[in-house]
Amino acid sequence: MAVRHFSATGTKTTGDSTPGDWSNANCHPVTSLQTRGFNWPEMVTGDELILDDGSHSFAFIALGPAAAVTGTQIKLRSRSGSASGCTLNFTDGAGSSIRANNNTRAYSLLVSGIKLTKTVSHTVSGPALIQINGTATTEVEFADCIIDDFTNNYTNLGLQGYFGINDGIAAIMRFTRTQISNLTSTHAGGCYFGYVGTLAGMVFDSCDLSEINHTSTGTTSGCDGGITGPGTLSITNCTLTDCTNNAAAWGEYANDAFFHPLGACTINGLVASGITLTGSKSGACVLKAEGPFTLADCWAIDCSAIPGFINGVDGDHTNAVGGTFLTYGEAAQGTATRIRVIRCLADEGTAWYSSQGSGAIVTDIVAEDCIAWLEGVLYFGGWGDVSVDGFRIVGGESGVATYSFEGWAGAFYGHNHTNSTRDKTTTIKNGIIIGHNQRQGGDAFIRMRGLISNFAHNVIVENVVVDNPGNSIQMGFIETAGCALNVSVRNVAINGGESTISIIGSTGTRSISGVTELTAANRPTRWGVSQGNAARRAA
Repeated sequence: MAVRHFSATGTKTTGDSTPGDWSNANCHPVTSLQTRGFNWPEMVTGDELILDDGSHSFAFIALGPAAAVTGTQIKLRSRSGSASGCTLNFTDGAGSSIRANNNTRAYSLLVSGIKLTKTVSHTVSGPALIQINGTATTEVEFADCIIDDFTNNYTNLGLQGYFGINDGIAAIMRFTRTQISNLTSTHAGGCYFGYVGTLAGMVFDSCDLSEINHTSTGTTSGCDGGITGPGTLSITNCTLTDCTNNAAAWGEYANDAFFHPLGACTINGLVASGITLTGSKSGACVLKAEGPFTLADCWAIDCSAIPGFINGVDGDHTNAVGGTFLTYGEAAQGTATRIRVIRCLADEGTAWYSSQGSGAIVTDIVAEDCIAWLEGVLYFGGWGDVSVDGFRIVGGESGVATYSFEGWAGAFYGHNHTNSTRDKTTTIKNGIIIGHNQRQGGDAFIRMRGLISNFAHNVIVENVVVDNPGNSIQMGFIETAGCALNVSVRNVAINGGESTISIIGSTGTRSISGVTELTAANRPTRWGVSQGNAARRAA
C-alpha cells in the first residue's frame, strides 16, 4: 500500500511518502491537493492520501481524468482518523468544492475522518460541496466526516443544493456515520440539499443531519424540497433535527418535504424532530415519496407543515397536503410499518397522507397529540387503495379551522377523487382512538366520501375501539349524488354506539354490524408510546 502525506509545511513534490514520517521533506504541501487534484500516478485500491491534522484551506479539489487505474478506490483521510481534529476549508464560492468530472477511467472516492467547511458564500446554481458530473465516477463516500457551515445564496432557482449527481450518471453518493449541520441557503426555488439524478442513488447510513435551514424567495415558484430527483434514496438509522424551510410563493405552488424522492425510497430507521415547513402550498415536512417506497421505524416529533402567514395574512390552505409522511402519485406504491408521529401539526394528514393514486399498506402507526388544522390526522385522498392495520391515535385535535367542505373529519378522512380512474378501497382495522377532539363537531373518528359516479369507494372498518367523549357524531359516510360509497363496518366499540353513525346518500351498499356502546369493561387507557425497533439515536 502506497501513501502520500500532505501537510501545511510539506515540501515534497514527487513520489510516495514513507509511512509514519511527517517531516516536511516527506510531505506534499496541502495546496497540491488543489493543483493536482487526485491525479496521482499509478494509484490502486489501498493507496491513501493522508491529510495532516489541523486546519487547511484551498479553493477546491477536482476529481478529473486521474492516472489511477480503472476500478481504483481513491482514499483521502485524516492523519488521526478524527474529523474533529482535521478541517478542510474550501474558499471558492463560484463552483463546487469537490468536482467529480472524470469521464475516462472508472474509479471511486472515499473521504474519511475530515471536517469539510466553506467559509465563503456559494453563489452559483450547482451544488456547494460536491457535484458528480463525470460519467466514469462510480461512487463517492463520506465516512466519519463532519460537513458543517456552508452558506448557499443564489438569486435564481437552485438546482442541486450541496450534493448533486447529474442525470445520466450511474453513480452512488454515500454518507456513513457523518454529521451534516449548519447549512443555510436562500434561492428562488428548486431543491436546497441534494439532487439524485437518473441512474444515480444517494445513501445515508447512521448519519445526523441538523440545522439545515432554507428560504425560497421565488414568488412565482415553489420549492422542490431538500433532497429530490428521479434516482434512488436509502436512509438507515439517521436523525433529522431542527430544520426549517420557508417559501415566499403564494397561490398554487408546492413547498415540498426535506426528503422528496421521485424514484424508489427505502427508509429503515429515521427520527425527525423540530422540522418546520411554512408558506406556499406547504406539504409534508419530512417525506414526500413520489415513487415506490418501503418505510420502517420512522418517527416525527414536534414537526409542523402549514401555509402560515405572509404579511400578516393567513396562508392559502387549499391543497396544502400532508404533514409528516406523504405518498403522492400513481408511482408511489409501497409499505410502511412502525410509524410514530408525536405532537405534530399540519392542515391535513398530519401523521399520514396518501394522494393522487398512491397506494399504501400501513401497519403499526401511532399519532399522539397531533393537530390536523383542517381535518384527517390520517388522510387518504386520490384513488389509490390504502390499508391501515394496527393503529393508535391518542389525544390531539382536528377541525381547528374549516375551508369549504374541509374541516369536518377527525382521526381519519378519505375519498375517491373526482379525477379517479378506478374503484378505490380504504381499509381501517385493529386500532384504538382515545380522546381525539373534533373542534367543529364533525366526525371525530372517521369521515369517508364518494365523489365520483364512475368509480366506487369501498370502505372497510373492523375491530376498532373509540373513546372520544363529547363528540356526538363519530362516523360519517357521505355520497355526492350518484357516487357509490360502499360501507362495511364490523366490531366497533364507540361512545354512543350506532347513534353516532351518519350516512348521507343511498347509491352504495351498507353492511354495519357489531357497533356497540363503549363501556367501562372495554374502554382503552392512554398508553406509553413504545419505540419498537426504531433506531432512535437522538438524545
